[in-house]
Amino acid sequence: MHPVNSLAHGALTAVERTPSPLCKPSGRFSERKKVNYISGLKYSRDKNKSQFNAVMAAAVKSDAILFFAGEERVLSGEAHSRGEIDLPGAQRELISELSKAGKPLIVVVMAGRPLAIGDEMNDADAVLYAWHGGSMAGPALADLIFGKESPSGKLPVTFVKGSGQIPFYYYHKNTGRPAFPRSWIPIDSIPIDYIQASEGCKYVAYGLWVHTAAALRVRSQLYHFQLQ
Repeated sequence: MHPVNSLAHGALTAVERTPSPLCKPSGRFSERKKVNYISGLKYSRDKNKSQFNAVMAAAVKSDAILFFAGEERVLSGEAHSRGEIDLPGAQRELISELSKAGKPLIVVVMAGRPLAIGDEMNDADAVLYAWHGGSMAGPALADLIFGKESPSGKLPVTFVKGSGQIPFYYYHKNTGRPAFPRSWIPIDSIPIDYIQASEGCKYVAYGLWVHTAAALRVRSQLYHFQLQ
């Protein structure tokens, strides 16, 4: 990738607990070069388009556009299926608008599953599928974007065109836990920054009661709590 004088970020915001990709690119520019960072959406399911004009204004005065897309971690994982596997919220619309800015558009997708991004691939000049990385994913992505390293991951999964194409295989019996009214949660009803229960959890035996009726019975209650 050639050096650029400025770079526009139409990124999703999150609590900065680890180095983000924004930190590393900023350090690669001289004093005359800068990053025009704009938070286009507050979270992946956000449908508020009030920042679209600000994002486009930053894009037209930049040499290249770097858009971070994807889904929050709570939307994927064990027992976290989705009815539609495209980019949630207004991300699709924002990428479509950015593609009209006349600048190179690089889309970085951070998601826990292979999403249906056919339209986004048509609009973007380059797509980097980063999945949900670890604590140093930000600096690693910066190295990939600026050409210090080359993406070399091998895909063990198939990217489908849409939910209607699932299951993609035909030789395997469909199993799993079908949705029912009590287990189904509308995607817009999931709290922002919600931590999925299967991550970082620990089960402990807390509280012990001994009852001597006809026989000795020991009962324990398990409390499921989230490590902060």
